[in-house]
Amino acid sequence: MSGNLTIVPQDYVPITPSDTAQVKFRGIYVGGTAGNVAVQMNGGATRTIPVIANQELRGQISKVLATGTTATTLFGLV
Repeated sequence: MSGNLTIVPQDYVPITPSDTAQVKFRGIYVGGTAGNVAVQMNGGATRTIPVIANQELRGQISKVLATGTTATTLFGLV
C-alpha cells in the first residue's frame, strides 16, 4: 500500500455515486442512512461494504458506484 491514510483530510467533498465518474478519495464519510457503499479501489477491485451512519471508511478509492450503493449523504475525503 502506498501513501499515508492516517493523515487528516483537507476537505470533505459531497459524493454523487456514479458507475463511470473517476474520483480520487482517501476514504468516505457516511453522513446519512446506513446501507451499502459500492466502490472501485485504485487497484481495480470492486467492493460492496456495509456501513452505518456516521462511519468513516479509509482506502484509496477511484469510483463510488451507483450500482450497489444504498447508504446516503456520502462525502469523499480528500
